[in-house]
Parts: sequence; C-alpha cells; structure tokens
Amino acid sequence: MWIELTGLVAVRKRTGIVLIASFIAIAALAVLLGFEYGYQSARPSGVQPAQSNVVGPSAAETNTLNFSSIAEQVYPVQGFTLPVKWGSIPNQLVDSGALNLSFVEGSLISANQPLTNGELGLLNGTNKGNVTFSHGSALFTLYMLWAVGINNRNPIINNGPVMNYGGSPYDLASTSGYGPLGKLSLGNLSLIGLNASQQDLVDMIASNVYRPCCNNPAMFPDCNHGAAQLGLIELMATQGKNETQIYNALKEFNSFYYPQQYFDTAVFFDYTQGRSWNSVPADDVLGYNFSSATGYSNVYKVLESSNVLNQVGSSSGGSCSV
Repeated sequence: MWIELTGLVAVRKRTGIVLIASFIAIAALAVLLGFEYGYQSARPSGVQPAQSNVVGPSAAETNTLNFSSIAEQVYPVQGFTLPVKWGSIPNQLVDSGALNLSFVEGSLISANQPLTNGELGLLNGTNKGNVTFSHGSALFTLYMLWAVGINNRNPIINNGPVMNYGGSPYDLASTSGYGPLGKLSLGNLSLIGLNASQQDLVDMIASNVYRPCCNNPAMFPDCNHGAAQLGLIELMATQGKNETQIYNALKEFNSFYYPQQYFDTAVFFDYTQGRSWNSVPADDVLGYNFSSATGYSNVYKVLESSNVLNQVGSSSGGSCSV
C-alpha cells in the first residue's frame, strides 16, 4: 500500500496579493486530507464523460479579482454545517466492525484532529448531530462518509460499476485502502434504506457529480472521496433532502476536500464570467466540465494562459492514478 499526495503539489511563490491566512489553512488541510490510496484506475462500461466545453476569458476578463473574498467563499474559516443528521450510523459502523475505533482515534491524533466529545458521542450513539466540515472535523467526517458509501447496501455498489468495471472490486482505492479503517463489508451493511424515488435521485446525482482527482463520477466510487460523496448523497436522500440541497452540500464537500482546485475554479468563474463562487449553481460546478480531472485541467490552462496565475499561487492539482 502506498499513499499519493493529491493536494497542493506545486504552489508557486506569489507576488503582489498574498493570501497568507487563507492559503496556510488550505495548505494545512490539503496535506492532511489530500491523499488517495493507489488503485487500478479504470472507466467502467456505461459511465462515459460528457464533453468539456470550458472557454477562455470573455468581456468579463477585466473584472478586478478579490482573491481574499474568493478564498473565503470557497473555504470559509468556520467550515460548513450541512442540513443532514448522522443519526445512529456512526455507532452502527463501530458495532459492525466497519470502523476500528482504535485506528480512527490514533489517526485523528496523528493528524492533530483528536476526537471531540461530540464525535465520541456520534460513535457511541449518544449524539446524532449534523454532518460538518471544519478544520477540526474534516478527517473524521471523511472517514465516516467513506465507510457509509462503500459499505452500505445499495444498487450502486452491489450492481454498479464497482462490481462491473472489468477488474476486481477489491483493487480500488476505496476498497484496497480501507483495511486500517475497519472491516470492509462491501455493500453488505443495511445502514441507509431508500425508497424508489429516493434511489432514482441518488442514481441521478451520483452519475453527474465528479471530483478533480479522476474522471469518474460518484456512481463509480473508486477512491475514498468518491465513496464519501456517495455516502453523503444517500444520507441526504433518505432524510428527504431535495436535489438542490444535495448538490449544494456536495459543492461544499468538494471545495473543502479539494481547496486549491476549487479556489482556482472560483477564480475562473469570476475572471471569465464575472460570477461569484456563491452564485454559480452547484450542479454546474460539480459536472464533468469543471470537477473532473480533465475539466479542472482545462480550467487551469485558461487561468495559466491568461496570466492570472502570476497574481496568486496555484497548483495543477493531483490525480487519482496508479
């Protein structure tokens, strides 16, 4: 098993405007969270990317960019609290053995994010509070959602691309790298039950949400972040959240766990279209054109060719690859 950093791999020294506070926070989180376990990267049959249509600067190219404001929108200091409850799921994961409490506790201590009383309450069933992303809870939340997404019994796992992409379902980052976290029960735990309309919503969103480490949607959760995306979609759908609410939560998830890539993407929207990050619809951001590895690469090329990257440090980002 090996680990590949996928966060801020080549941040340039910046001149002029310097975002000290924002980028120290972004860099610190990326080091802690920007990893993927090595796995067999593949595109499963039936999961084909849309065509990328990222375009360069328009009439808005003279827009004055406020990098500090952009960073705060993408990656707010206070983090995010989502309109969805954990319920008893973390406790069920512990009781089933899908979470190794000793590993989780030790790993979080090593990451300087030790378990809080609230998180301990989630794990022992006495707290059923909201899902949050913050400086102190980011790794804990990633572990929980990863465990949900990969272990919950659902057609996306049991009958989808993970089982049918042409290789072993146990050779993916989300499965082969799971061992230390606990007992992998691939699609065998009844954690979240969905009715037909909720499953249709999950299928639709999971097919259209990407992450910038690879070109696969959440429908093919072949890495820890992909599995976590799927877990979040299922959790919100079963609690009656609508399409817009789920997309908004995933936009916050992606920007929190891939802060450099989404800062760059927010700069792109502001520079080329004069649109603030908060005004860009989440489903637009999360599609192949902007949130896949290819889509982000195209965004980066526009910024680079337009000389925007001389104003603020940037990175080509990471990738999910063998």
